[in-house]
Amino acid sequence: MTGPDSEKWLEAMRSEMESMYTNQVWTLVDPPEGVKSIGCKWVFKKKTDMEVKEFGFIKNEDESCVYKKVSGSAVIFLVLYVDDILLIENDIHSLQSMKTWLGMYFSMKDLCEATYVLGERHWIAVNNILKYLRRTKEMFLVYGGEEELVVRGYTNASFQSNKDDSRSQSGYVFSLNGSAVSWKSSKHEPVADSTTEAKYIATFNTAKEAIWIKKFVTELAVVPSIADPMELYCDNNGAIAQAKEPRSH
Repeated sequence: MTGPDSEKWLEAMRSEMESMYTNQVWTLVDPPEGVKSIGCKWVFKKKTDMEVKEFGFIKNEDESCVYKKVSGSAVIFLVLYVDDILLIENDIHSLQSMKTWLGMYFSMKDLCEATYVLGERHWIAVNNILKYLRRTKEMFLVYGGEEELVVRGYTNASFQSNKDDSRSQSGYVFSLNGSAVSWKSSKHEPVADSTTEAKYIATFNTAKEAIWIKKFVTELAVVPSIADPMELYCDNNGAIAQAKEPRSH
């Protein structure tokens, strides 16, 4: 396979095959005696901005696969990933109209209501997530929910927890209405000399994610509270004091 997007198409193929294998969508059997197998090939087609924008959609500047259209009180989001389209709509009549219009441009199959949705920024890691879900299918995460849509961030870090290189581990989670929407756990690049430094590094990395989430959610225009300063929680007074010290920035 050649072309400027060849690596992207190969990655899409590998992701699709791994997903089908993980979910066991087929059973491999020996072919009947005297029968030849039917060959198959991949057919690639790009879904471009031009077709989507013709229907009045606006691309999200911070997440290029997310589009939004507002018509009166009706709001619709269109999310693209390789050969999949996810539609999120608050008006059923507009949703049906959108499906009809898409059918005029693309050969598509309506798979009905989505059972679950993974964060758009983490599509590349979908195979690892599916493996994790399969191995922990007997476990549950329960969220209470809140009356107002508010994004909150939480961060924490260990101190030199890696015995080989003395690096610390940190993580964060952002919740919306009590449900986790973005999370990450990773090892620090620099070696922290104190718990304050370790948690300050964790808070710094979390703040960068908070900036992206604020910009992204602001463009969606469905969470009014995003205009307010985002709350970010850290359990280390030293790191908090360091973050508030102007001479540190």
